[in-house]
Amino acid sequence: MSATFSRAEKPIRNEVYMAISRQHLHALVDMVEESGLATLYDVMIRFVPEDEAMPEEIEAIAIARDEYKRGETVRLADLRLG
Repeated sequence: MSATFSRAEKPIRNEVYMAISRQHLHALVDMVEESGLATLYDVMIRFVPEDEAMPEEIEAIAIARDEYKRGETVRLADLRLG
């Protein structure tokens, strides 16, 4: 079951809502014209938390940096695939 809004029920800018649900937000997204989706994405993505590196990933990054400093790495352009 999805929530829908009529044009008259669309939220008004600066109006305070006590309980905005994901269902309401999904309904609003469904109302956005295709031409506005990129802008909506740009705004919404700012609210998505970034993943934090796991301890083993941090350790792997440190090891890779040390290998790079010692010249123990190979450039991608120098690899032969196949």
